[in-house]
Amino acid sequence: MPMLKAEHISFSYTGRGSQEALRDLSLQIEPGECLAIVGRNGSGKSTLLSLLAGSLKPGTGSIECAGKLGYVPQGNALLEDLSVWENVVFFAALGGISKKDIPDPLPLGISSFRRKKIRALSGGMQKRVSIACALVAKPQILLLDEPCAALDIFWKMKALELFWEAKRAGVAILYVGHDFSEILRLSDGILFLDHGRQLFQRPLSQLPSSPIELEELVRSLLPEEASF
Repeated sequence: MPMLKAEHISFSYTGRGSQEALRDLSLQIEPGECLAIVGRNGSGKSTLLSLLAGSLKPGTGSIECAGKLGYVPQGNALLEDLSVWENVVFFAALGGISKKDIPDPLPLGISSFRRKKIRALSGGMQKRVSIACALVAKPQILLLDEPCAALDIFWKMKALELFWEAKRAGVAILYVGHDFSEILRLSDGILFLDHGRQLFQRPLSQLPSSPIELEELVRSLLPEEASF
């Protein structure tokens, strides 16, 4: 049974003309599976995750979720006037996790600055807190929108290890990213978006095994103005 299933979803932003941000998109993710979403800027990747997370409602189509969601958006969704610890407790509670069941130490080294306000943190530190808040709620589905973009190489590797552990434990993951080395390490398949439409979807076994060859394939399939 799929943990997350979307069928023929479409979406348009009000005030942006008649062009759809997403058009007739379908996907599903099984337990312990990671599906990567790839596409140029503006192709609809973040819109797709917002729809799956329930932040937006599709204009057409349906979305079925069979488990608890954890969401790391591209932007900062943390409560900036609260401390790191207060944010962790808040998001854990949203997932039904009590304070006593929150792991100690906290993921990604954030225990070392747990008393600091979110607004006092760097972008990379905020991203580490966002990932930790999603993980401590013990989700069955993880929606990750470029989760490693603001991280240095050390914390990027630590984050990828946590995502891999979650996947191995049966968590279904939808991973938006541009770094093909990350995608090849974590994903079982890749869905390519272009102008809000599904260009194609393939399992990793049918794709090149090196980041450079995979990028060349993507370039060959997209219009000339596309860039990664």
